[in-house]
Amino acid sequence: MGDEGTLGGPASPAPEIKATLCIPGPWPHVEPFENASDSEGIVVRYPHLRDRTTGEGVQFDLLPPDARMTEAFRTLSGGLLADEDLERIQRHASVLVLFGDGGSLDRLRPLVELSLRYLRLGGAAVMVESAGKAHSAKEWAELLTNPSPVAYVQAFVTMVHDEAERVTCSCGMHNLGLRDARVKGIEAAEALELLARFNWYQATDRPTIRDGDRTRLSPNLRQFLIRAVPCTLYEAGHPNHNPIGIWELQPADGPAA
Repeated sequence: MGDEGTLGGPASPAPEIKATLCIPGPWPHVEPFENASDSEGIVVRYPHLRDRTTGEGVQFDLLPPDARMTEAFRTLSGGLLADEDLERIQRHASVLVLFGDGGSLDRLRPLVELSLRYLRLGGAAVMVESAGKAHSAKEWAELLTNPSPVAYVQAFVTMVHDEAERVTCSCGMHNLGLRDARVKGIEAAEALELLARFNWYQATDRPTIRDGDRTRLSPNLRQFLIRAVPCTLYEAGHPNHNPIGIWELQPADGPAA
């Protein structure tokens, strides 16, 4: 194995990656938002939010309520949000958007820590706009209070499956500074398990992977050839676009016995 993501040459410079979170909140205008922020030790100097003690922070915007929020959260949670969560989202008075650095777990930390504070201040739920995934406030807090690398994947990464084309792809690994993964031509259940295991492996072990490597992530899964390909699911500039690229896993043999 050699430099991760290389195609036979030196690794290219890492692109700048931004992660974006959306939180429906109870703050009807800027003054109560600033007062609530102050109670959590957050300094508001538009367009920046900063921790009063550490000085770490992110950029933000506070937008008016949006009637599309409830349906967007319902869809992007995969229909998993409880009715009480959807009712809280429906009652939101504003939409807090947080723009932070991505590209590694450490760089994501200020964004995550501020998001947790705003949930304590009444935020109803969290949408990862740079992946297209939504969580209840409870789930987000459970995942990202003292998080593991796998918890970051579960929070910031979703799966996209096209049954007609038999293509399954993850979306959001760029938030963690990693390539997404894609597989074609296998059944959805196997594909989803494969990509979950592969992305957990990437985030936990941070392995060096080279185009042309082979992997078998468990005795029950096939062996796969790993190919480095560009991200074409979203155009450059789209928040879901992975500028690092994609690992395409190509079956290298038949199903494991």
